[in-house]
Amino acid sequence: MTSPNRNGDFVHREANLTLRFQEFLLPPIRHALVIGKHARVRPEALERAFERMSPGCFRLLQVTHPTIAAVLVARSMLRNVPEEDLVATLVRNAEGIMDADSCLEAEIEVEIVGEDTVDL
Repeated sequence: MTSPNRNGDFVHREANLTLRFQEFLLPPIRHALVIGKHARVRPEALERAFERMSPGCFRLLQVTHPTIAAVLVARSMLRNVPEEDLVATLVRNAEGIMDADSCLEAEIEVEIVGEDTVDL
């Protein structure tokens, strides 16, 4: 596109776009959503919406924190990690990168490692 600048000279301007497409999946989050205290959508409304999309798959956990109101967690995550530990880890890692107006999706990888010995 060519357009005049403040001096009346014509300058060429262009924008480069980078596009990424991926399949939209339901539910739109897989593991957890950290919800700020002043997020546009209240935690309870998000819980109801996710319950309609994926009945019984998510649990809303309220948080006592100056910035974070709640965490919406996939129940499958709670089978592997104790609730208190998972919420504390999510809050500790999210609090420095979000404000009260934010909602952050969190992807969680759980690796369970075991070790055993046998007699020879």
